[in-house]
Amino acid sequence: MVVLARIVTKGGREIHHGVEVVTLPAGQAPFSFMRWIFVNTDSCSSRDLDEIIRHEQAHIKQRHSLDVLLAEAVCILFWINPFAWLLRRSLRENLEYLADREVLKAGYNTQSYQYHLLRLSSQESTVQMANHFNVIHLKKRIIMMNKQKTSLMGLTKYALSIPLFAFFLLAAQAWGLETLNTAADELTEITVKSSRISAPPAPQTDQPPVVTKVIVKDVPDEQLAQNDQKGSAKEEKPLTMVEEMPQFPGGEAALVDYVSKNLRYPAKAMENGIQGRSIIRFVVDKEGNITNVEAIRPFNETCDAEAIRVVKAMPRWKPGRQDGRNVPVFYTIPIVFKIHNETPTPATTILVKLVNGQSTTVNNATINKELPLIVVDNVRYQVEGADLKNASETDILKIIGLSAEEIESVVVLKGKAAEQIHGKNTDSGVIMITTKKQAQ
Repeated sequence: MVVLARIVTKGGREIHHGVEVVTLPAGQAPFSFMRWIFVNTDSCSSRDLDEIIRHEQAHIKQRHSLDVLLAEAVCILFWINPFAWLLRRSLRENLEYLADREVLKAGYNTQSYQYHLLRLSSQESTVQMANHFNVIHLKKRIIMMNKQKTSLMGLTKYALSIPLFAFFLLAAQAWGLETLNTAADELTEITVKSSRISAPPAPQTDQPPVVTKVIVKDVPDEQLAQNDQKGSAKEEKPLTMVEEMPQFPGGEAALVDYVSKNLRYPAKAMENGIQGRSIIRFVVDKEGNITNVEAIRPFNETCDAEAIRVVKAMPRWKPGRQDGRNVPVFYTIPIVFKIHNETPTPATTILVKLVNGQSTTVNNATINKELPLIVVDNVRYQVEGADLKNASETDILKIIGLSAEEIESVVVLKGKAAEQIHGKNTDSGVIMITTKKQAQ
């Protein structure tokens, strides 16, 4: 910097084509720094001087001096790191490529410009931190200038390769789930029409489905086989494919029957008409226990939770085997929640007429005019003249003439679910009661 300041203060000034340059002594190579151009004007022809000025103006306009200073600072701070010096060299090369391109774009002859660089290659560089006209890897600069410029079509191809690469990357990541979906779609759908629950009741208050479809199949996939367990390094990682896959007691048919009988369609999801597929993955450990149950492709929070509950409640499986020993294995089942659109068998209707707005009793069920439509053992009690808008779910016990021990299940339906099953005029909902005698 001291040498540069001395040259700026003591060097002469000349104007060439409206550009001020600082003159250098003979034998010193041209360069630029910040807004100053330094050149020995006596040793250059008019055309050579024009090329030099055009080259150095490119450095000035693009503020290459700041890049050079930054590279020098990096080398000072990280002088022990060889990559800092490689970065410095690559940066200087790139800056010269940019300046050379501006000269050629201005219309100067490529061959003449290259010969000019060769003539100046023997001159001495005065300031290390400046942008020098001739000293930075001359051979590489000439090769770069002789390269054919990439056409617009070529640039378009490069641009298109970026989204194409991203597409293949995303496709590779989604391949497992897509394969799993395809495999599930090809399975025979099993329709479950039973609304009774034979397994231990769920901790939630959601009620049994009207009609659901359940698809059960193991769908192994390498990408789904990543081990997410948190344990010691001694724990054996679950496998995806083994010689003998785990088996539900009684086989796949028994697994389908188990899920069909124990799955509850969440009331809120059924009321809102929510349908979809929940992909559940779990691990059958070496003892046949079900562990690490998770929804790997969730679609609805309540439906996913119900599917996970059913899987967790499964009995012990026959464990998978590899090389003659029991091993933990990943297993995946897709469970489809779907409200069946078939018209249900209509219930027998008994008309109950209230006298003076009082309650009355029919077939062990007391009907109050402020309660919704009542269905007991598939017998529908329609209240004539009742105010159905003031119904309350908490009043269910008021209309039951049976003891709690005699009741198998009570289902409250509202909105779309009630209308779909029992038709219109169900604004206050439907209460469906099944006795244990009827359930048998």
